[in-house]
Amino acid sequence: MGILTREQIDAIDDLTAQMVEVDVPEWGGSAFIRPLEVGELDDYSNKVMRARQKGEGLANFRAELVAKCLCDAKGVRLYSDAEVAILAKKNGVVVNRLYEVCDKINDIAPKKIEDVAGNSHAGRSDSSSSDLPATSSAPSDRLIECPSPSSESGGPSTDTTNPLDESGNRSGESSPPVA
Repeated sequence: MGILTREQIDAIDDLTAQMVEVDVPEWGGSAFIRPLEVGELDDYSNKVMRARQKGEGLANFRAELVAKCLCDAKGVRLYSDAEVAILAKKNGVVVNRLYEVCDKINDIAPKKIEDVAGNSHAGRSDSSSSDLPATSSAPSDRLIECPSPSSESGGPSTDTTNPLDESGNRSGESSPPVA
């Protein structure tokens, strides 16, 4: 690998090339998640940090990141910043799964953002780069299966034999140690 020129760097489409298609069975299809431009990532991080410095949590921080990352097949955002409230009214489990994908492809550790946003939950561990979804040059070549919380019959899960504890783990499972 050689040293890149400015022209080579400028010509690289590193946003749509790293988009991820995510299966969203609750919504009846799939959605594209794109990496943020560095300016968008900085704006989001700064907003979260300002809220933390004021001693406040950041309302809808998950929905806001998902709104910034949800896009069409060409990488164009589906929701503007002014439309975050629409996503904030969607199923929290679904939006959280999409948030986790946004986190992974943008290299934002959920624990760090939750701590900064003032919404920390005990028992969560930082993301590691080994959890990053694979990317390909064609966005539609990658599909992440996001298991539905419903049973095979399509209805709500009725499994009460192994409920979730306060950390979101199944009873009997332990959380990975926090580094």
